[in-house]
Amino acid sequence: MAIVFSATPFTGGLDDVNPEEGDPMTEYLEKTVHQLVFRSEKSVNNFLIRETLGLLIFPNDTMPFKVSPNGVYQKQTYLVHTSNVEINILTVPPVERWAVDYSQLPNKSNEDNQPAGYGMEAAGLQAVREIIFDAAGNTQQYLPLTEKRDNLPLLPGQYREQFKVDANADNKLNKPIGQTGDTFIVRKNYPLVNVGYVEIFMNYNKFVQNS
Repeated sequence: MAIVFSATPFTGGLDDVNPEEGDPMTEYLEKTVHQLVFRSEKSVNNFLIRETLGLLIFPNDTMPFKVSPNGVYQKQTYLVHTSNVEINILTVPPVERWAVDYSQLPNKSNEDNQPAGYGMEAAGLQAVREIIFDAAGNTQQYLPLTEKRDNLPLLPGQYREQFKVDANADNKLNKPIGQTGDTFIVRKNYPLVNVGYVEIFMNYNKFVQNS
């Protein structure tokens, strides 16, 4: 499967505030990390994508800045789905909305001592042990070491072993906003995804090796 992910340029004035969407410049920069999800009956695959942005300043223009993505995200991968596939795009909350546990690793982490690794317990360096993506709601808990390698308490119904967010009102894509006048101004738009795939009309087990 070949995946090509891209976003469209964004133009807006620094004083251009939409009462429904907030400051468009701030909102756009906050939503530069996307989660692309392929989900079927038996398989779920998540990809994290961070847009690379370029910022051009035009201080004497009616539109003082322009933000433009630089390049595209391309991924060649082999995903096996034996039923209909659902494809979703979500935005990852900005870091300032997270709650992060930043402390020494427990001895179950199997981390090497310094200088080869971070070390463990009191003699070790601090590392990220927990992320709660929505600190205000205390939801979407991620433990990089997984529950078997860490002693942090799990949030019922919120713990996950992978870096991923939930589909909810905060993480959804916002509606595109356009404005017409002397020129057409794109406030923001949906990311564009091009997926190339191959259908196999035979026993797919011949192409898959169990791990």
